[in-house]
Amino acid sequence: MVKNSLAGIGNPYWYEWSVGLYFALDMLDPSSDIEHVQLQAADSNKLDDVVVVHRDHSATRIQVKHTRTDEVLNFSDLVGENKKGSSLLSDIFSEWKTLKTKHSQCRVIIFSNRKGDGKLTAIFDALNEQLPKIVALSDISMSQYSIDFKTLCKRMASENPDELLEFLKNFELKLGQDNFKDLISGIHKKLMKYFKVDERTVSGLDTKLCGALRQWATTLSPDRIITREDLFEALALSQDKFVGEHNLPNCEPFFASREKFIVDLELKLTIREKPVVFLSGEPGSGKANAISRISNKPNSLVSLRFHTFKPIMPGDQFISADEGINEPRDFWSDLLIQLRDKCKGNIAKFNIPVCNEIISSVDKLREEVLRIAEEYALSSGKTFVIAVDGIDHAARAGKGQTFLSTLPTPNAVPQHVCFLIAGQPLKNYSNYPQWLSSGDVLHFELPGVVESDVVQLLTEFKVKFSDCTINQIAQVIISSTAGNTLSSVFLSHECTALTTLKQLLERIQDTSISNGITAYYDYIWKSSKAQIPSHYFFADNGLALALAVLSQPFTANKLNIIFDSYNIPVPCWERILSALFPIVIKIGTSYRVFHNDVRIFLENYLHSNADEYKQICSALADYVFREQSEAVERHAIGYKLLKSAERCNDIVKFYTVDFVMEAIALERSMREIIEQLDDCLEFIYNNDADFCDLVTFSCALETINQYLQSLQWSDTQHHEKRELPAILSCEYGDVSDFNLLKLGSVISQIDWLADEGKFDPDVVKLMKNIIANI
Repeated sequence: MVKNSLAGIGNPYWYEWSVGLYFALDMLDPSSDIEHVQLQAADSNKLDDVVVVHRDHSATRIQVKHTRTDEVLNFSDLVGENKKGSSLLSDIFSEWKTLKTKHSQCRVIIFSNRKGDGKLTAIFDALNEQLPKIVALSDISMSQYSIDFKTLCKRMASENPDELLEFLKNFELKLGQDNFKDLISGIHKKLMKYFKVDERTVSGLDTKLCGALRQWATTLSPDRIITREDLFEALALSQDKFVGEHNLPNCEPFFASREKFIVDLELKLTIREKPVVFLSGEPGSGKANAISRISNKPNSLVSLRFHTFKPIMPGDQFISADEGINEPRDFWSDLLIQLRDKCKGNIAKFNIPVCNEIISSVDKLREEVLRIAEEYALSSGKTFVIAVDGIDHAARAGKGQTFLSTLPTPNAVPQHVCFLIAGQPLKNYSNYPQWLSSGDVLHFELPGVVESDVVQLLTEFKVKFSDCTINQIAQVIISSTAGNTLSSVFLSHECTALTTLKQLLERIQDTSISNGITAYYDYIWKSSKAQIPSHYFFADNGLALALAVLSQPFTANKLNIIFDSYNIPVPCWERILSALFPIVIKIGTSYRVFHNDVRIFLENYLHSNADEYKQICSALADYVFREQSEAVERHAIGYKLLKSAERCNDIVKFYTVDFVMEAIALERSMREIIEQLDDCLEFIYNNDADFCDLVTFSCALETINQYLQSLQWSDTQHHEKRELPAILSCEYGDVSDFNLLKLGSVISQIDWLADEGKFDPDVVKLMKNIIANI
């Protein structure tokens, strides 16, 4: 049996489409006059492969002739008659005469990787030299090829010499062009030229172009047209993924007394009275909710929103184990992703970078965000408002540089852009940007709650006392909390467990809530500790850590298992947890922290004894890595606990094939998986890791490689679990190939570690083989 190794091969089609892409990529040049490129135009049979239409309504019609062998295009291929009595040239000329009426000028190109034979090349070399200079067909002198030239003209069967001359001046042979492999290389070079990126980043962009061809070259696109905007849209479906979560819902009920405050704030933002507005408020005052109120309105004047730390919302089942977003690049990158979503359909118009990876510096990222925001504002005729919420979280990060140092000073904010920045009062943080206290910043302080707000809250909680009205309850709460939002909310929760005003007054006296929210937390915590039997006095720090870091609701039985060495009975744990109400609330049989500020309070409480803190972190790490049922906690907080416990050896030991597969099955973030991998590499570089652990780690790395390769081949994406926001104002960023690009840094680290002799030679060989395939 004769084997046909080329049966069904798609090279001719892909070659044609790649030629179309090659010309289409010129639209990425802002100075290009190309309006669009069309693949397989329906208005032609011979000049249909690629049509390049220019802004002056002229067009270049390209017929592609591909060969997989070293075939030659000769003169007879062009003018030789077929069974129908026509030739390739006559058919092209006939269609040109029809098509030229559609365009202000119609140029024709035969594009082929075939080389031309000597005669064909010589004839057209002679023509190309003379055609620009002559005004009549009779002026052409072909000397030794005069008979062939007459045959060429005869095949076009035209009695109009002027028309023949016009055609010849608009006809071009591009022979000996790149083969398929070199054409792909040419596409890569154009991407590198226009985006100034390396080959690795280009590979990701090329993959997106090939994916877009599924629509551009099929009936999914009725006209099979590629515009500059189409190119940008396709390339913008790239590696970028949000680091944080910025579409936050409102907490309801929203206090009615703040509606006027919101209206006043919106007015100042609309008219851009100052380039920066600083919204301040004490912890738990509701700053995030106020911005959510503005952001989630239809046609909101907030154009972009960045939240440093996702607050705990009523009904949340998971508490973030992250420290918040503090890195400058993450901050500006998330804003640029939002901009790209906001400008969908106008990415080319605003010349938005198609992916963040191609922007090497934070300064350039910031420059692009501010430039695009200003252009968008001018286009829409409205102030472009960028809301940055929770800057106190960044100030508390304790890092050398956070995004706060990259925020533009008021005089650097573009004329039609306004920053709305929210955080705790200036007096609380010395590492806020100094210019926040300048006269170029408009200051708004979030007002406290009033009696009607508390009535609204008590009504929501269905509070009823036997000895007073709901308004009298509200008056007592307001006078005790001085209108502090969070304190008022906590006291309103307290009322759900009380029946008389007398009990409430006693509770207020006992908790010292009038002295501030921190004093209140301290009292609740001490009250809970008092429930711990004296011979279990040491359990408070363990409980504090569990409350501060656990991401899921927990039970008393769970605490009993985690701290089994304490020998505290489950009923005792129940009493301790119940005493923590309302900073810890019960949902069914489980408990969870009510507000993120409680976790911050507990974290600060823990750090008074560093050695004990490490021991407790170690015990909690043992639990999450031991218990099969704690898969979510294992990935959410496991590595944080290992690092806090300074158990660096286990960072590599636990990064196994099973750990990676479990992360994939749980739909954990690929960013999280790769960052944990980075932690392992950092340890390997600084320490002598166990050989067996290195082999196990290598297998885990190979598992990631195989998984990512399978995603590429199947043209699918890694699924990540995320909570659906209440307001879907825009789509979230694509996961796509972020993983492959991020692994570029991993490759560098592997090579570095190998050069430093940190790996056994056999492990070096194994890991380099793995990396070579990623």
